[in-house]
Amino acid sequence: MRKNKLLCGIALVLSGCLLFSACGKSADDTKQNIVPTVNYQNDDFGYEIQIPENWQVQSGEDKSQIYAVSADNKLALNMVCELGGFNYYTPQDLAMTIADKTTSSFTDTRVVSEEKVSKFPDSYRVVVNGTNEEGIHTVVDVSLLQPIEGIHYYLIFSGGVEDYQVFSSQWEKMLDSFKTTKTAEEMYQKLVTD
Repeated sequence: MRKNKLLCGIALVLSGCLLFSACGKSADDTKQNIVPTVNYQNDDFGYEIQIPENWQVQSGEDKSQIYAVSADNKLALNMVCELGGFNYYTPQDLAMTIADKTTSSFTDTRVVSEEKVSKFPDSYRVVVNGTNEEGIHTVVDVSLLQPIEGIHYYLIFSGGVEDYQVFSSQWEKMLDSFKTTKTAEEMYQKLVTD
């Protein structure tokens, strides 16, 4: 049940962000370089990440999920923390499940790459592309990070293929900047109190 709630929440947020990816000029018109970043810290769920300073970050009442969108509304990042995750699924299974759910309405979907993430044990990354409902060729890049046993962080980056390619080196730096700010004991305590 909890997994379905998580997947539905991610799917709803991403369907909104994928609509944004269709807006604006082509990547050739807005060639992006590495832009200055700011440190975004989520004290409730114990992580921080560097986000471009001109991106807008939003979260609702449930601080386990935040959404960041580029100034031009072409790229989006959804970050979700899952406490007490499903350890009977492999990291690859979890990352693929999220990728499948977020691209379920796409056509011509294919896995572009998948790999273990060396930053944390039991972490996995899947990159999928396909054509969204508006006919835009879109990339969804899902990283499942598990720095603490049973605590999963999903970083879901999406945008049009050209914009994604232009921004890919910045995205790699953002992904590399992700770190936890709470101990395992502090995070496990949230399982008891939340």
